[in-house]
Amino acid sequence: MTLPLKVLSLVAGLSLAFNSSATPVHSVEGNRYAIDQSKLLELSAEIKTELENNIKNIRKPGERAVALHQLMFGPDGWQIRYDFDANLSAQQAWQLRRGNCLSLALLYVASARYVGLKAQFQRVQTPAQWEQRSDYYLVPGHVNVAVSTHRQRIYIEFLGTFYDFEVDPSQGRRISDKQAFADYYNNIAMALMDQKKWPQARSTMQTAIELEPDSDMYWSNLGVLEKFSGNSQAAEKAYRTALKINKRNYSALTNLYVLLSEQQRKQEAKEISNKVQKYSRKNPFRLAKLAGKALVNEQYDVALSSIKKAIKLRPEHAEFHYLQARIYYRSGAATQGFDALQRAAKLAEGQDKQRYEQKVAALAPSF
Repeated sequence: MTLPLKVLSLVAGLSLAFNSSATPVHSVEGNRYAIDQSKLLELSAEIKTELENNIKNIRKPGERAVALHQLMFGPDGWQIRYDFDANLSAQQAWQLRRGNCLSLALLYVASARYVGLKAQFQRVQTPAQWEQRSDYYLVPGHVNVAVSTHRQRIYIEFLGTFYDFEVDPSQGRRISDKQAFADYYNNIAMALMDQKKWPQARSTMQTAIELEPDSDMYWSNLGVLEKFSGNSQAAEKAYRTALKINKRNYSALTNLYVLLSEQQRKQEAKEISNKVQKYSRKNPFRLAKLAGKALVNEQYDVALSSIKKAIKLRPEHAEFHYLQARIYYRSGAATQGFDALQRAAKLAEGQDKQRYEQKVAALAPSF
């Protein structure tokens, strides 16, 4: 018997593609960047006292695991909340009452072990969720926690509010503390890269690689870091190292293709172009970009085909429907364009929603 617990969601490792980066890191006073790995699972005396008073004396391990979950996230407990950008240690997550999925896992594992539970980190396979930033794409990863007792295995899940799909928490791959720590340093390095703090980012990324040298994801991310910092030679070496470890790392392959193309190494780029194009077809933002280019060139059939594929992958993304509306209008299909514009207005938020609704109101009398 297993007892999956649905809680929150966030990022574990960040797999990056197309000249990628990551989100800024929240920091604690006096600890602006990565902290020593020996402190990632450290708990204060205050936390330990609360665990002793509320959790430690519960006799049955399964009930103890559930009670810990309720203490962390329940309305009568610590009320820890999900924060996509918060790459924190266990202590910091408790102190700031927030964390991403890795931070939440660190806090749960540290607390669980203190109260006598056997808790381990898991990396969980999830469908690719491309997240667009200003000039790159980010593919979040995910971790959860498995608690083993003599009668059952309980999965502590931190997924639900960020993603729009379900996962089977039992399908996670157990990872060591060292591998979880490597994910933490990878996240911090990517955040530092986003802030253009190149020496700190490079040093932190090297720490992640030292902890898990056979991770193609980390090598690919190092390549992105080197490319952004202007070191193309080191970037190429990192991408190729990633591909030696895993020839199907399409993030590394795509970034290598971009690098070779920029350097006018046409023959080398051509040799991998088919694989890159196949991968790009799975990226809705890439498809939308192709649709936009086709629209500019008045290739309406190509534009519609591309944007429809993007919408199929990310139907909730309002900008895709707005682009579809523009394509329909330009091609003379005004009714379909108005329908697409209405969908965009319904899905949009903030200023985009107001802008789309104004367009709908202006066009409505014609339909």
